[in-house]
Amino acid sequence: MKPFFVEEPNLFFRNGKECVDPRVGLLNFGPNGLVEKNHEIALGVIGTRKSIMDVQYFFKRLRYDIPGVAYENSNVRSIDFPGVDKGSPLGYYFRFEDTFIQQLPDEFISKMKSDDKIKVKISYAGDQYKTALEDLGGLHPKPDVVIIAYPKELVNCCTNSKKSNRIKLRNRNFIDLKQISKMKLEDRPPFYDLHNYLKVIGFQNNLKTQVLYPNTLEFNSDQDVATIAWNLTSTLYYKSTNNPWKLSDLEPETIHVGISFFNDFSEEKEVVLRAAVAQVYMRTGDSQVIRGLEIPIFDEEDQRYEMSDTQSESILTAAINLYKRQHKNNNPDRVVLYKSSPYSETEIDGFNNATQNIPISDYIHIRQKNNYRFLTDKKYPVVRGTGFHYENRFVNRMILYTVGYVSALDTYPGNGVPRPLEMDLVKTDSEYQKIAYDIMNLSKLDWNSSAFCKELPVTISTSRKVGEIMSETSLIDRRIKIPTAYSDYI
Repeated sequence: MKPFFVEEPNLFFRNGKECVDPRVGLLNFGPNGLVEKNHEIALGVIGTRKSIMDVQYFFKRLRYDIPGVAYENSNVRSIDFPGVDKGSPLGYYFRFEDTFIQQLPDEFISKMKSDDKIKVKISYAGDQYKTALEDLGGLHPKPDVVIIAYPKELVNCCTNSKKSNRIKLRNRNFIDLKQISKMKLEDRPPFYDLHNYLKVIGFQNNLKTQVLYPNTLEFNSDQDVATIAWNLTSTLYYKSTNNPWKLSDLEPETIHVGISFFNDFSEEKEVVLRAAVAQVYMRTGDSQVIRGLEIPIFDEEDQRYEMSDTQSESILTAAINLYKRQHKNNNPDRVVLYKSSPYSETEIDGFNNATQNIPISDYIHIRQKNNYRFLTDKKYPVVRGTGFHYENRFVNRMILYTVGYVSALDTYPGNGVPRPLEMDLVKTDSEYQKIAYDIMNLSKLDWNSSAFCKELPVTISTSRKVGEIMSETSLIDRRIKIPTAYSDYI
């Protein structure tokens, strides 16, 4: 096993300024793509009278400095949030307008407190938010982002699990889908997950949405107040304007493609798997998504599936064609494919067919759960970017720490013992060091957070999130046009 180390990738901010830390870069230079300072972001709000007031107070608090928190017995300290108002070093601020505020009916709270079954209350809430989103969607101009403020009563009365605050009508799994597939259309539930449903209704009405829970509005979540402010404001900037930062290491035109699968209905109302494809253009940092083709499940007991060479070729060809449509019909120079499930021989044949005109292609199988643990003789864990590679006639494998001690922060910004990713390099036209560097880059492009990095490359984490939201469309309307911009899904 050969050890190696990957240097921390730099990020680009306003005017091409570079920094390794998203928050430090935003603070010192402002976000990438900011044309002029004091950029205004118009926000809409949907909620009860109380939750709307909570949102307005919350954003007033964001106008001012919020000190970071130093954690005991470590070097970890969250970075001070500078506030978002006119003159803020971040260069943008938020504005509310009365016409963009939709108050839910006065009986909303009494309905949540009623003796109705949870499913009845969740369906009612979905109807009310849907109507409000449709009303905002009919405005011109529209708000840049719509804040959907969940009142406490909704969360307290409609959460089915103590471990999660997700509000669900049903669990989206194979068995449940089989039951739904036998129902008449009018008897089927309107959605599975309220959050994902509202995302779909949002992009149906050409609106970007952001769900906020009461504990967030009260600055009472697991994160400190400064971190909440950093994460939310950078996400809202991304949804309304542009990427807050992008990768500074510009390479020849490359697309990184992640594929995951979700249960869905076929046209014949059979339960099938469908591919969710997420791709990132390394040069620009743009993230886009595609809903892939249907894949029959051939073993219902084990819910196993197998893509044919034609199906796998079709999935990857769709990603390449999206790139070509946006780049004067030119092929990319390189395609890197990421899956969290193993590659079959037929899949590899299909992917090879799709990339036969691409000069460089790499296929990576990523496993988040594995048995590898490495120890150091220091008080901190293994350094982020530490990797190990070994190859024989049976396997070409790489171990990479995408989380761990970060020298730029002089600490490990996480909890527990960090775990490395395990990767089988199924096909590699590129050197393993290059692939490792790509994954380090992609761990810094999660626009739902301003954290220094994430464990998974965004190609894997994005495709999973996208699949969950796409699955709602089979209940709402199969004819819904799926947007390609990732900002519609987070």
